[in-house]
Amino acid sequence: MVIKNKKIFLFAIVGLGVLSISVLLLWREKQEKFEQFNWGSAMSDGYKWPMLINSAMFYNKEGTAISVTDFGDQDAPLTGKWAVGNGDSTSTDKHSLPVSLTARWFSIREKIWFEGDFKLPQKLDSIFKKIDGKQFILGFGSDGGLVVWLKGKTEKIELATFKGKAFEPDYDILGYNKFSNTEAFLDSMYVKVGVRERDEMNALEPLANEKAVNGIYTGIYEFIAEQQLGDDMTLIARKLTDTMYIINPKGLLGKYEQGDFIKVSWEFEKRNNPKDTTELIDRQIALNIKLFKRGRLFNTIKNGMPSLSSFYHTDRLTEDGKLLMVKLIKNYLATSTDTDIRKAVDVTKKRMRFAVHDHFFKGIRGYRIMLLPDHPNPIFSKYIYFHPSKIFSLQEYEDVKQYEN
Repeated sequence: MVIKNKKIFLFAIVGLGVLSISVLLLWREKQEKFEQFNWGSAMSDGYKWPMLINSAMFYNKEGTAISVTDFGDQDAPLTGKWAVGNGDSTSTDKHSLPVSLTARWFSIREKIWFEGDFKLPQKLDSIFKKIDGKQFILGFGSDGGLVVWLKGKTEKIELATFKGKAFEPDYDILGYNKFSNTEAFLDSMYVKVGVRERDEMNALEPLANEKAVNGIYTGIYEFIAEQQLGDDMTLIARKLTDTMYIINPKGLLGKYEQGDFIKVSWEFEKRNNPKDTTELIDRQIALNIKLFKRGRLFNTIKNGMPSLSSFYHTDRLTEDGKLLMVKLIKNYLATSTDTDIRKAVDVTKKRMRFAVHDHFFKGIRGYRIMLLPDHPNPIFSKYIYFHPSKIFSLQEYEDVKQYEN
């Protein structure tokens, strides 16, 4: 009986030894397999696309969660430059490289929450070593887009692109329990975006999105023209597809060119209806107007626009109409993407001429304008069109052929 117990004890000792060796070998294999590196992280968003990051986490091969740094205050948008972040950051502790990423973020301009779990590329170790990797950089873009770059000692490569999934937020769970809805949350985040960036964003928003503060609206608009309409000097401006006629008691005195962007504060005021003076209607009244950004026409004139010779083969244009036509042609020359036009305006800068002819669009009168260099043997000629539905711009044929007979 004693001998039998000794055998059992001996087998137990041997078994324990084998198990210990196996565990040690597995541990050594794991350590060798999951090589450790010093690496850091950063976050970024695009200009005019501010993002607020609620959470972002890498997971490495051991399953360890490593927080993505460089997003600072949870209650403020990112400040890092796109694909750069806020500078180099490398952990003092070594970790194996990440294999996945989770993130949850809010697109301020789109007013949408996104989230996602993303798998990073395989064989990341070899890529990391090849470029002497230092830092993973995240870029949060529009429509839930997410880009991951790996920055090395001398180069930066794009590792992967992902797309987050939109979701309806529960602000208590997200840690923003003082907000009851997205509109209230958005208002608190929007004011934390830089003033210039907010204005650039405003220029890309439709007029319907404008909000009044104490009855006053402020936005960025494209300057079109100023005209005396009845008793009022009127500012004509565009907000994407909306054209606005804003009474401007002070007048602009020719300070701006078509295509300039201006910042206008305005309010509604009861005024006589120009068509029926016995009726009062809401009219937009300018309170303050200042330049926001010069447009291409101003800069083209500044850099030297070709002089123009004019020929009118129509008797329907008044002198004011001819002045407006010249302005429209200059704006077209400044903004056209046509190769011949761009060379003539930006490179050659020699005199050009235009000829205006009556043109009919399914019974509606407009104009056809021929543009060409003012030379006995011009190297090109181009036709553009004025259609009554687009009174402040000239159109390519592709844009008006739908109106042709």
